Amino acid sequence: LKQQFGDVYILPEGGSNNLAITGVVEIIDELVNQMPQATHIVCACGTGGTLAGLIDGVAKYDWHARVIGIPVLKGAQFLEKDIKLLAKNHASVNWQLYYDYHAGGFAKLNAMTQAFAKKFSHMSNIDLDRVYTAKSFFAGYDLIRRGEIPARSSLIILHTGGLQGGVIR
Repeated sequence: LKQQFGDVYILPEGGSNNLAITGVVEIIDELVNQMPQATHIVCACGTGGTLAGLIDGVAKYDWHARVIGIPVLKGAQFLEKDIKLLAKNHASVNWQLYYDYHAGGFAKLNAMTQAFAKKFSHMSNIDLDRVYTAKSFFAGYDLIRRGEIPARSSLIILHTGGLQGGVIR
């Protein structure tokens, strides 16, 4: 591409690079002021860049929120290593990946996640997509139901925008 087009900037898959992580840290800059009592932050993971930025942002403020990543890919155990490479502060933050919410794999949904997403969107008027947000919002709900996120916790589920793969209605 550089030979053909000259001075270009090539984004890595998923946009996961140091500039992206710095940008995600800015999300924590806002959240720490808006919800300083938050105990848990949940987000979907494709390449892990967003989660790495959240980890570094939580470390920046010495915020004691637990950061939870929901891989949207089936068999995404490789993400732990990738996130450790991307997040400078991964050792100083309580973070974890939950691998069982991929709902069948990238851009796929199982019946349970789809039913949850339809009900959630209808009740909240917040659109969810089949690639990322349906999985992370379902995971947040399920982790509360299972007690992994204790009662009386203050949870943030990061809606990463976009609606890749279409809105679930």
